[in-house]
Amino acid sequence: MNKTLLFTLLLNLSLFGSDGEILYKQKCQNCHGSYGQLSALGHSEAIMGWSITKVREALFSYKNGIRNTNGMGAYMNIKMKDYNDEDINELAKYISSLKKED
Repeated sequence: MNKTLLFTLLLNLSLFGSDGEILYKQKCQNCHGSYGQLSALGHSEAIMGWSITKVREALFSYKNGIRNTNGMGAYMNIKMKDYNDEDINELAKYISSLKKED
């Protein structure tokens, strides 16, 4: 019975998407678009197509207050301050996978 419960729980969690996807939809999608295709608030470049390394470096730099691309540093620092390293890594993995669907 415990194995069945565990399997059901894991299956249900997978239906909601990855942690990175959930984080993206909560805090990033409104500005960057569903696929990272938008210039956030008209100031940033689109993030769709960025490598996992580029995304990770940008997010950690924003979180640590050392990135201020196009004047977005303070805004992004506030967005990233509650994310831990694991969150940032999951978010970077998800963002790097974004592609526009047909």
